[in-house]
Order: sequence, then structure tokens, then C-alpha cells
Amino acid sequence: MRDEDAKKKNCFLYVVSYDTSTIKDELVKLKDLIDKYNGDPKPEKWDRVKEYSNSESKRLEEIRKYIFRHLDIIGSLVKNHRLDPGKFDYVYIKYSVDLFYDAYYMDPQYDQPGLEDLTTDIEDQIAQIQAALQFLEVEKAT
Repeated sequence: MRDEDAKKKNCFLYVVSYDTSTIKDELVKLKDLIDKYNGDPKPEKWDRVKEYSNSESKRLEEIRKYIFRHLDIIGSLVKNHRLDPGKFDYVYIKYSVDLFYDAYYMDPQYDQPGLEDLTTDIEDQIAQIQAALQFLEVEKAT
């Protein structure tokens, strides 16, 4: 790989890492909000979770588009199936955004088992994204 291509790849990997980290951070905030209001799932309290989920899901959809676009550029520079934009998006990003939609439509007053599943899914996804961030760091070093 040419020096210029390596620099370009690393710049785009930095942006993808930053945006992916933002998604992870927002998942952590969502989980904290759910934990905070889980004990008191009154509609007026739970509305804070719904408002946050709604606004963040829209913002994260935009970030998702940027990640996809940047991975597509990286894909033209290197051949690594783990950096395939469609695969990376599906495994790490799309599912994360879907969790925000799930939180928005959740009604903890009537679906406590569903809320527990959502919390577990968020925790699992945070771990998945952390693994993706580690992979991106290794990829920057190569």
C-alpha cells in the first residue's frame, strides 16, 4: 500500500472509530437512563427515556450514514472483509440504532420481561462495539 493510501486509510479509520465510540457512549447513557427509571416506570418518568431514545435514534442514523460512507472509502484502499461497510453496519451499527427504537416503544409498566431483555441486549451490544473499537485500533496499526 502506498504511503498516501495508508495515511488516508488511517484518517478514515480514526473517524469511523470516533463515530463508533459515540454510538457506544450513547448506548451507555441509554442504559443508565433505563436503570434510573426502571424502578419507577410511571409514564411521565419514562417519557424522559422515550424523548432521549427518539432524539438519539435520529442523530445516530446520521452517524450511521457517515460510518458506512467512510468504510466504503476504506474498502477501496484495503481488502478486509471485516471492514465491509454492509457487514460492519449490520453487526455493530444498525442493531445499536434499533435498540434506541426498541427503548422508545417500550412500555415498562406492562412489559417488565421485555425491559430486562432490552437492558441485556444493550449491555451485549456495548461489549460488541468495544470489540469493534479494538479491532479498528489494530487495523490502524497495520
